[in-house]
Amino acid sequence: MNIFSIECLQQLRQTGDFISHPFFLFLVFALGVWRIANMLAKERGPYGVFERFRFMVGTYYLTADERKIVTYEDFLEVPDTVTLYRIDSTELAKMIACVWCSTPWLSAVIVWAYLLSGQQWIVWLLIPFSVSAVGAIIDTRIVNG
Repeated sequence: MNIFSIECLQQLRQTGDFISHPFFLFLVFALGVWRIANMLAKERGPYGVFERFRFMVGTYYLTADERKIVTYEDFLEVPDTVTLYRIDSTELAKMIACVWCSTPWLSAVIVWAYLLSGQQWIVWLLIPFSVSAVGAIIDTRIVNG
C-alpha cells in the first residue's frame, strides 16, 4: 500500500497509529539527525557541552596573534571582540565539524538502534541513507540559504 494513498490515510485516521507510519518515522528521524549534527558542529550547548565535546575530540582555536586556545576554560576567557579561527586537528573533529559528514554516521547509529527491535532488512538498508540525505538538504537549503 502506498503511504500517501487514500486507503492508507483512512486507515491512519481509523487506527490513530501515526507513530508507526513510515512517513512520520522518516520525518522524525531526519529532523532529529539534522538537529543533533547541527548542534555538534555549530552550537555551544547548555553549559558548553557541545563546545567541550569538540575540544575533547581535537578542536582548538587560534587567535589572530597566533595564540592557541586548547581548553574550554581558555575559550571562555577570550573576549567576544577577538577573532577566532577554528582548527579541527583530528579526523573525528573534522567529521563532527561538517554536518554533511556526520549525518550518515548519526543516522546509521540512531536508525539501526531503533530497528534492532526486528524490522525488515530492507528498512535497515534504506532508512539511514534517506535520513542522511534529508539532513544534508536541510543544512544546504535552509541553514546556509
